[in-house]
Amino acid sequence: MQFDIHLDTAPLDLEPIALQLQALDPAALVDIDPATGALRVSTYAGEVEIALALARAGHRVAADRIVQLPSVCCGGCGG
Repeated sequence: MQFDIHLDTAPLDLEPIALQLQALDPAALVDIDPATGALRVSTYAGEVEIALALARAGHRVAADRIVQLPSVCCGGCGG
């Protein structure tokens, strides 16, 4: 699943965030959307798990700021 997360702190150090998320999901990816400045997260973790991981990385975020994006899966890989 993909999420956009709007945090009030900038600039973000992505490494601690990635480490916390990858403790839950080793394949988790994080980056910054250059157009919006939102943190982009790709993970199978849910909103609550993401919020807890962000808090452990030093970024408390309200659940309504974690927005799950619509799936872009075409089904072509069999997933």
